[in-house]
Amino acid sequence: MVSIRANGINASSVWGDGNASSLAGLINEHLSLWQRLDSTGKGALAGKFVDPATGSPRGVAFAHHADMSDVGIMGHSRGGAGATWQAAESHRGQWPAGVGVKAVVALAPAYNLVTEDMAAHRITRTPLAVVRGTCDGQVTKEVVPFAAGAADRTESGFYQFEVHGADHGYFNTRWSPQSGQVGSRDDAFPVDGHPGYCTDRDDAPAAGQLTEQQQRHVGTTCIDAFFRRYLLGDTTVDPILTGRLHPDSDITTVDVEATLR
Repeated sequence: MVSIRANGINASSVWGDGNASSLAGLINEHLSLWQRLDSTGKGALAGKFVDPATGSPRGVAFAHHADMSDVGIMGHSRGGAGATWQAAESHRGQWPAGVGVKAVVALAPAYNLVTEDMAAHRITRTPLAVVRGTCDGQVTKEVVPFAAGAADRTESGFYQFEVHGADHGYFNTRWSPQSGQVGSRDDAFPVDGHPGYCTDRDDAPAAGQLTEQQQRHVGTTCIDAFFRRYLLGDTTVDPILTGRLHPDSDITTVDVEATLR
């Protein structure tokens, strides 16, 4: 798993489809760096690894250890819009040589809902999953039908996960209050007269709010199942992806809708 930073783009004045396009470009640039490292052992990433415990340089031989033809992309918030844009049929030609994206997760994606170019988001050959919480105070419920519209001609499958009691920021450790980071907060809308319950800006039915750890656990269950299915070919997770099995039912309800191909 590799995490990339997009703070420079998100802090800029680039919005809407331009923001999604810029984020997709950042994803492709990182994929290009990793493809070169894997195929040759050289490039900008060579010799740049450090020990996470000490910060000291650490020699890591990544050459021929990563299958860059079998990649999964996950983006949160505006990153989810960027991941969708990157995987869209009209942008596949921008993928670096030797890279194949086999699955995409849009986690609470902040789409440009007023786009005038829906074709720029349309995904047909790559499986897509969208995850959103019922207490998301940042992106509206319309992002789910937007993602469904992007996948309405899919040849590979589309999955929707609606996590009851999940807000926007808790999926991200840096945006969660326990991180202590400036700007981290709980964005869920409280329900008057019902402590511990939340809703979203669209007045979704009240649900018991999840803790940071619970929300990330449930989100991981959904995302892990999706990637296991499409990156590893593990069909044992199909009951989770179709909603027949709910492994986190003791924590919350997850509404699942699957379009299979």
